[in-house]
Amino acid sequence: MKQLFQSLKNGQLYLEDIPNRKPDSNNICIKTSISLLSPGTEKMLLDFGKSGILKKALTQPERVKEVINKMKIEGVFETYQKVLNKLDQPIPLGYCNVGIVESVGKDVKNYKVGDRVVSNGFHAEFVEVPENLCQKIPDNVTDEQAVFTILSSISLHGIRLSEPTLGETYVVIGMGLVGLLCTELLILNGCNVISVDIDSSRLEHAKNLGAETVHLSEKMNVDDAVSAISGKHVVDAVIISTSSQSSDPVDIAAKVCRKKGRIILVGTADIRFSRQDLYEKEISFKVSSSYGPGRYDKNYEDKSIDYPIAYVRWTQNRNFESILNLIDKGSFKPDKLITDRFNFENFEQGYEALNKNNSLGIIFQYNLESSVQRDTLVLNNKTSAPKDSMKVDFIGAGNYATSVLMPKLEKNNVDFNMLLTKSGLNTPNVLKKYSFNGVTSNADEIFKNGNSDIVFVASSHSSHAKFLIQAIEADKNIFLEKPLCINFEQFNEIKNKINNSPQLPSIMMGFNRRFSPLVQKIKNVLSTNKYPLAIEYTINAGNISNDHWIQDKEEGGGRLIGEACHFIDLAVFLSDSDIDDYSVMHSDALNRDTFSISVKFKNSSIANINYFSNGNSKYPKEILKVFFNDKVIVLDNFKKLKSYGVKSLKNISYFSQKKGQAECIKGFIETIKKGERSPIKLQEILKVSEISLELSHN
Repeated sequence: MKQLFQSLKNGQLYLEDIPNRKPDSNNICIKTSISLLSPGTEKMLLDFGKSGILKKALTQPERVKEVINKMKIEGVFETYQKVLNKLDQPIPLGYCNVGIVESVGKDVKNYKVGDRVVSNGFHAEFVEVPENLCQKIPDNVTDEQAVFTILSSISLHGIRLSEPTLGETYVVIGMGLVGLLCTELLILNGCNVISVDIDSSRLEHAKNLGAETVHLSEKMNVDDAVSAISGKHVVDAVIISTSSQSSDPVDIAAKVCRKKGRIILVGTADIRFSRQDLYEKEISFKVSSSYGPGRYDKNYEDKSIDYPIAYVRWTQNRNFESILNLIDKGSFKPDKLITDRFNFENFEQGYEALNKNNSLGIIFQYNLESSVQRDTLVLNNKTSAPKDSMKVDFIGAGNYATSVLMPKLEKNNVDFNMLLTKSGLNTPNVLKKYSFNGVTSNADEIFKNGNSDIVFVASSHSSHAKFLIQAIEADKNIFLEKPLCINFEQFNEIKNKINNSPQLPSIMMGFNRRFSPLVQKIKNVLSTNKYPLAIEYTINAGNISNDHWIQDKEEGGGRLIGEACHFIDLAVFLSDSDIDDYSVMHSDALNRDTFSISVKFKNSSIANINYFSNGNSKYPKEILKVFFNDKVIVLDNFKKLKSYGVKSLKNISYFSQKKGQAECIKGFIETIKKGERSPIKLQEILKVSEISLELSHN
């Protein structure tokens, strides 16, 4: 299928073929008939993409601070590469889509194949969206009317936050699509509306809807102009629907609003108030978030867990329904704002129209007959494979896969064969950059039909066990990025498969830290040591939000399973002994991602692993200390190595981190070429994984 993308690096727009896939359990696959450009959001993205790196940085100063801090901790080169990788990732455009349901996930209850629906899907021939981000279209509502549902819901949610009552007077600043939709919906609420803008043609639209208007360039004193229109009636509330970097819209709103009035920001503006205006009038100010309650809540959107109507009357889905009901009754007619229509293939013309003063609703029309679903695309990205190369399939195209694993794998004379990816959103650049032979959303193309030498897995944590079992069944050598699995059900299934398989392929875990050159130097010192070790390992992991995917027990398994297994493995490697006993103490944090793990080994060595999410980002991320026989070795963030009492080990300092990813990958590939066993013993992989699972349940 074809989908529209924008390069974040240079702003270029392009259509790209990406594979379709079966929808997730709570998702719906829709064949698109039309989609609507969002002038404010999409023009902002275009302008941002076309700007230089310096201007991009100036618009996001908080990100600049993050980058500078990352340079100090990880090194300039690594940070620079990560920034470039981020800019290389394409952005899918669009979020107003109408089409026909093509297929549904197994847990979808309210939709069936053939339903005509509106959703927040991208500009693409096929889109996959969660059930709660769809709504059925009534028979009497046309596609061109329904496609305004999403933008109208943005307007509606802002209006709901302002709590309008019959007869109140509103000022709406900014007569783009959202502002005009706000104007019409407020009038339907029985409110008097004064529309403010600098564009005469847009103000004419507002006047046709029944609003009074103020032209900013003609009426320099907006306060007086609004007062002249409202007469004895004061302005009860102001809705700001601009797309502005200035604080002017906010200043105007504060001046025209009555005492104890309300200001709602639906668009964008620099939020800088004069304290005096707010203080004297006791004005309330709210920022409206998208389509309404439920937006960006994974439980609501991805898992289709609805909010009880008694407590949350107007969710985003119920806002969609309200808009469609208004259109169905004939009282709301957003399609009057359509100014341009283009075939989807002529998308450039649509975005050129964004710069016209009289353009508002710009529609993309799709050829339903030519839209074809394919789960596999075979490409011709290269003329020949590297000499004596190993053929590699790759599962997952997320940030770690594309910024760390693939670049390091590329240096090992491999032939990138098939890419299996779930979303497909980062696919175009990855396919070109690494010259993959094809891309698929069907795992059978790798495990049943494929002829690769190795499968690299860097997909979601919950999928690792499934792919490992498929690799064993297909006798495929597999490199599995940690963790092995996320629950005991998966772990037992893996053990049973291993125990009942007459022969096993080479199985490797991405426990890269044991391969770090600096860790190898520590290991060399310890190779002649006969005394028990005392290991103190502190990880300043940093806080991540509660709704981050790794915190989800069903997807990421939690940070102890998903990340702490790394550090347990390193302790096992350094101690060179089996684990005898272990325990964990958690803090009272909601996600239990601040904890200390204590491990005792059979050779009497001990390790204390402190995984803290409540530290400061300026402190080093990892500090490893090894105490033994009147000696101490300190590894500082995989950049500096310092010893006390170890004459054979000189102090070392690197400009960048040496975490061992390159050595880990190279070591695995070399063992396969030589027909040797994996660099990490399978029993160690299983034991570390089992301990991680047990500790996560304590």
